[in-house]
Amino acid sequence: MITINRFLCAALASSALLISSLGNADDFDIHKNGKKLTNLNLPNEVANVGVEVYKRRTKIDLLTDMNGRTLYTFSDDQGSGESACYDVCESFWPPLEVGMNDKLEKPFGVHVRRDGVRQLTFNDWPLYTFLHDVKSGDFNGYLFEGGGLGQWYIVRDKNAVLDDVTRMKLINDREKYLILRQRPLYFNSNVDVCVGACLDTWTPAFVELDEAGYPFGTIWDSSAEKSQLTYKGEPLYTFNFDNFVNITIGRNFFGTEWDIILNPKK
Repeated sequence: MITINRFLCAALASSALLISSLGNADDFDIHKNGKKLTNLNLPNEVANVGVEVYKRRTKIDLLTDMNGRTLYTFSDDQGSGESACYDVCESFWPPLEVGMNDKLEKPFGVHVRRDGVRQLTFNDWPLYTFLHDVKSGDFNGYLFEGGGLGQWYIVRDKNAVLDDVTRMKLINDREKYLILRQRPLYFNSNVDVCVGACLDTWTPAFVELDEAGYPFGTIWDSSAEKSQLTYKGEPLYTFNFDNFVNITIGRNFFGTEWDIILNPKK
């Protein structure tokens, strides 16, 4: 059974909202970046408690490093040219290193971090990648808040392209997956029961049902005295730090085998 370090979970706790000048919610409204679908394959009694199929449609230009990893700015940096992201924060948000490049001109610059790493800045905002962007083009860190810290933003300014360091990438993806009460549903074949520290990160998908038609089912959680939904025998959970229906930070969380239910069928 998987357990999650409580200290790292605490580092993900939700916190105050601050605004970065490089990006904001008006740039790209993730609330409108998909739609719920009527799916006749879902048993009616399950659909009635909120399980739906969500069709995520992503078409957006954003700034990445040369490997296609999305780049972010951090509101706590306040456009000062220096980073406020160290220790646990840095383990989740690695700085974009620029090496010994000495040909940088405005709006680019370099912030020399405490350990000597030279971090690229754009308009005095240090740039970062996000540990839980699983594949090229993911932007799971967008609008993320954690650890008593501020908020994270993608960069969409084409002036932020720097030869051999950053580039603009067109993300054009579609995915269908199950959601419950506007939250993506997850499973992990290696987790029989999520207890203890695991519950700091994952919440069982409780439903007010005694049974559900295949591919769904229910198991009784005696500690919560509630029924937990299953899919093809796998207990289902939501991830406590997925703030939006089309953000799936929990996929491969900490290198584990958590995943959403893609292209659900009977």
